Amino acid sequence: MRQILKRSITPAVGLGLLALAVAFGGGTAVGQSLVTTSQVANGAITTAKLANGSVTSAKLANPGKYYYVGTKAVPFRNGWADYPKSYGYARVRFYRDVVGVVHLEGVMYGGGGDNIAFVLPKGFRPQFNHAFVVAAGTGNYTDDVDVYANGTVYINGTNDPASLDGISFRTR
Repeated sequence: MRQILKRSITPAVGLGLLALAVAFGGGTAVGQSLVTTSQVANGAITTAKLANGSVTSAKLANPGKYYYVGTKAVPFRNGWADYPKSYGYARVRFYRDVVGVVHLEGVMYGGGGDNIAFVLPKGFRPQFNHAFVVAAGTGNYTDDVDVYANGTVYINGTNDPASLDGISFRTR
């Protein structure tokens, strides 16, 4: 440890350490002592009390848990459905990671495009509207997938199937 501290820390290492501190809830706790924490079953910190008396919290229920589209809670709309399992692609699903970023995954087909595919529930919606270009069809095609602040996931284009892999955004 002494050898590490004797060397100067590069800007890249310093930024990396700062990013880790913020990612683990240290954004409000940098330079302050942690007194107590409350944790949920999966280990995600929900509240942390600091030595100065302030309390910070993360309102993430079940970070990393997958939620599937096509269920009663989040139904497909306008004829969209999961791409057939026999092709080996993931079902359409989404999850929120421990820092509050929502990720969409899976391949869907059948809706014909230019309509609403499904609506994300509260807590999984972006603060602002987003537009993403995704792989679509069975060739060199792309579609535009719009994710609106009201949770609507809208497919612009007529090339099915449409992949949601790689779509990520921050929640409100």
